[in-house]
Amino acid sequence: SGGALEMIGAVNIGADEGTDPLSPGIRALVRPRACSMGGEVVSLLASGTAHYRGKFRPQQNISFTVWAKRGAAATPPQPF
Repeated sequence: SGGALEMIGAVNIGADEGTDPLSPGIRALVRPRACSMGGEVVSLLASGTAHYRGKFRPQQNISFTVWAKRGAAATPPQPF
């Protein structure tokens, strides 16, 4: 059951408001993190702006889903 890929993790980035989630700078941050999880494909999950109490300017929160071939994840499960 399921497709050829399975979700193996997520990468979350906090950036300046208005940052393009697919910009070269963001890709340079996401790629090594996704690769270290054993990821082969990355997809944009969400991108939105939030204003936190005590901060003077809004922050863009960007989330990516990391995918690998089913059963091929390189990192073992981590205990919590």
